[in-house]
Amino acid sequence: MPEWALDRIVIGDRVRKDMGDLASFAESIKHRGLLHPIVVTPDGALVAGHRRIEAVRLLGGKKIAVTVVDVADLLSAERDENTERKDWTESEAVAIGRLIEEQERPGAAARTATGRSYGRKGKGELDSNLTASSKHSGEVAAIAAKAVGMSKNTYLRARAVVAAAEAEPGKYGDLPARMDETGNVSGTHDEMQHRKNGTAGRHAVHYKKRYPKTNDMIRRAVDALEGICSGLSGVKVEEADAVASRGWSKALEGAAAQIRRFARRLKNVKK
Repeated sequence: MPEWALDRIVIGDRVRKDMGDLASFAESIKHRGLLHPIVVTPDGALVAGHRRIEAVRLLGGKKIAVTVVDVADLLSAERDENTERKDWTESEAVAIGRLIEEQERPGAAARTATGRSYGRKGKGELDSNLTASSKHSGEVAAIAAKAVGMSKNTYLRARAVVAAAEAEPGKYGDLPARMDETGNVSGTHDEMQHRKNGTAGRHAVHYKKRYPKTNDMIRRAVDALEGICSGLSGVKVEEADAVASRGWSKALEGAAAQIRRFARRLKNVKK
């Protein structure tokens, strides 16, 4: 993992102003090391990891491990290569996804205007149930989600959690860290919704022990997936409906990306 000098990194104007308990975070880095590199663009602009930088400064460090993200590369490379090569936290994936959305938004708006967006009904015919704005917003979110190896729904939930923490750190500021620690995007999003609705006390989300029979659940899932894969190996794909196949392919790619992410998390489980 490459290391960059701290003064090489351009932090810019960050949404988050409250760094939280940096002393405790710095102590954790001192004893456990930096578990996740910060994320930067090739020209040195910080994408994710401001707290990590400040904690390393507090420890007197001059360098920090970095993951360099080139948005153009992410969008042009094969999805399997990206998801195998990168191991971002959920909040980092959101930060990277936002960069991709920003870059893709003008093109998506132009495609929507000419009837060539994801939501069209037929050639040149826009779905009247959706506005043009929501169409290209959905398209760029789908592009960003694919690039960072998430399903669209998971990405949108993670993005909502991060946005809530930025808007009201006092109320939601702890949620992105919990989401990163557990990988539980849906549970963290549910907790955010409960807090918004004032029902957090009645519907507490148990992040670390959400499923008491974890081993049994994973074992059943692995057995089921192995059975499904075995069954699919005998399917005559050439006989499948061409139009439906494209949708199935996208759905399977999204599921496969999530499975790969979960497999990497299992690989890193400490004894």
